[in-house]
Formats: sequence, structure tokens, C-alpha cells
Amino acid sequence: MAWFKLDDAMWSHPKFLRLSDRAFRLWVRAGAYCAQHLTEGLITEDTLALLGASRKHCDELWSAGLWERAPDGGYRFHDWDHYQPSRRQIEERRRADRERMADWRHARKVKQLQSQDEPPEDVTP
Repeated sequence: MAWFKLDDAMWSHPKFLRLSDRAFRLWVRAGAYCAQHLTEGLITEDTLALLGASRKHCDELWSAGLWERAPDGGYRFHDWDHYQPSRRQIEERRRADRERMADWRHARKVKQLQSQDEPPEDVTP
């Protein structure tokens, strides 16, 4: 699972203070979408449609300096790579987690099999 990281002081940053509630909600939803789908901060026109974004609110985020216009259409979060982990970092962490869990499961299974082979302990009073 990826996370969209928010600074706890962002709510009072001048860029955010001048946003409408709808633009702010779009920014949060788009950020969560980008984190979930590992888009590296790119919001395509299709994604904007999925999120129900209006051009007015997209332009509001662009004017505030929170989004940049993407060359192929859509937008990109400003400085995404400074605040969010990259796709490569997330995929590497997921790979390491899978390997760690596989090692843990294997060790657990070996331990269970070994305990089945051991005779029961003598429980004399």
C-alpha cells in the first residue's frame, strides 16, 4: 500500500489558503490516486474525468503553483519527487517486504515441521 504524504502544516501555507474547498479536495483526491497507482504525480485527462475535476479547479491548482501542466495533457504535482516516494522506491520496498515475508513463512513452516518430529516432553509430576 502506498501513502500520499501530507505535511501537517500544509493547511496554513499561502498556496492552500487561497484555494476553494473543491480545489483543495481535488488536490487531495488526485494525490491519493497518484500514490495508489504510482503515477509519480501525473494526473492524466482520464484521471481528471474519473475524479470529476472541473477545468476551473484544475486551473486554480495550477495558478496556486500546486500543479504544473504536463506536456502530453493533464497535470503533474509540483515537486512530487521532493515529498513523495518514487515508483522505484515503492516497488523496491514491496519486493523487500515480499522477500522478508517469504523468509518468515518458510522459517515458521520449518519450525512447525521440526516441532512435529520431536517427541512430546515428559510431564511427570
